[in-house]
Amino acid sequence: EKPKKEKKPGFSTMALVSVFSRLAGVSGSLARSPAAAGLPAVLGARFLATKKKAETDPAEEKPKKEKRPPGKYAAFVKSEYANAASKITKASPDLSKKDVFKSASKALSEKWKTMSESEKDAFKPPA
Repeated sequence: EKPKKEKKPGFSTMALVSVFSRLAGVSGSLARSPAAAGLPAVLGARFLATKKKAETDPAEEKPKKEKRPPGKYAAFVKSEYANAASKITKASPDLSKKDVFKSASKALSEKWKTMSESEKDAFKPPA
């Protein structure tokens, strides 16, 4: 048996709509629709102002920022990774792809650290 959830003190949305509609002098099915009930702006403003995510206009979305070009290290890794990974796979074929990736990444970072600036400049990505 699941324990019953405790009810939090407060009003449900329908109870608030009912109270607001009574104050506005509306009854029946109109009482269920705060927009049609003609609620006073002060009472229903917060309730009516809530906007669902599905109702947002795509034109209101922020424009996407342009991505900057990859750096020298990224270009280096892109050009050298396949070679490093194949060497590691040949040396120990029982390694998983994850372990090959770890080993290749480590080897490439060590190689990058030992390279001079002039060697690193050769991997400048195209503008």
